[in-house]
Amino acid sequence: MSRYKVAVVIANYNGEVHLRRLLPTLRQQTYTSVRLVFVDNGSNDGSLAYVHSFWPDAWCIANTVNAGFSKANNQGIIRALEDTSTQYIATLNNDTIVDREWLATLVDVLERNLSVGAVASKVLSMDDTNVFDAAGDFLVAGTVRVRKRGYAEVDSGQYDTPDEPFSVGAVAALYRREALEESTSGGEFFDEDFGSYIEDIDISWRMRLCGWRLWYEPKALVYHKGFSTSRSISSEYPYRLTVRNRILWCIKALPVSLLLLLVKEYVYGIYTVIRRGYTPPALRTTKSGQKPFFTVSNTLRLGVWALWQSCMLLPAMIRKRRWLFSRKKISVTDMKEIFRTYVIYD
Repeated sequence: MSRYKVAVVIANYNGEVHLRRLLPTLRQQTYTSVRLVFVDNGSNDGSLAYVHSFWPDAWCIANTVNAGFSKANNQGIIRALEDTSTQYIATLNNDTIVDREWLATLVDVLERNLSVGAVASKVLSMDDTNVFDAAGDFLVAGTVRVRKRGYAEVDSGQYDTPDEPFSVGAVAALYRREALEESTSGGEFFDEDFGSYIEDIDISWRMRLCGWRLWYEPKALVYHKGFSTSRSISSEYPYRLTVRNRILWCIKALPVSLLLLLVKEYVYGIYTVIRRGYTPPALRTTKSGQKPFFTVSNTLRLGVWALWQSCMLLPAMIRKRRWLFSRKKISVTDMKEIFRTYVIYD
């Protein structure tokens, strides 16, 4: 029998420079019953060779192409769960570094709270360690948008109390084996139709529908660079997939009464862009003050692309919706209460 109780899954694409920062911190964890499962998405920068040399007993999966975040993590989780000793699965972005007590803290949460299916870390910016990247993910009140609580705020202790978020970000999360298995069909833990983005919201919501709680633990410290892989593919890539996948998630996982929030949000958004020539503030400029990713016309183009892509994937979402709603253990009333409770305000 294996001595490893936890498997840490890292999906990677040309991230050797990040791995050289991350893996030493993972090796220094006070919690030692851990196996590394490394999934490489066709890198050509020496990532795989570095992992082999630094962590010789890691389980490595080498894809010949970039299979995307969801597919790569699923491959790693499936491989990890082949070991019956594995009770917990951690997902960890390659552009992070972790505190020595990170894993021990997350494991302690799940071992003390048997109703919790997944736990989120306190994630700070690697560029400025006094600034938040995320303190759990929460709904923006009255919408279907989920945001990282605390993003870009200075850490002054305002999120140092453990609590229950709407969803758990996969950048640095720990999942209970049973919760993953109960909320997943056919080994598709993260929805592969999503590719990247919103997939962690989706799996969190599926766990909720299956009766599991979620948790945020501020003592589990992680530092995150952010967008290191996705923006190396395209500057538009994160935004395109986020808009599309939010639509897919709603179709797949929300009752009709909550789907109306999506309709309201997008109808109002289109009206605002056309009538007022308005582009959302987050899309106007880059952090460096360079030319914006999206003009008004590009914002409309993005919306049309997202709707077209959603229509193409509609049969798959309906099929998954039927499976999910046949498994749910909470009522529509419970779902509405979750949407009222775990919120932040613009």
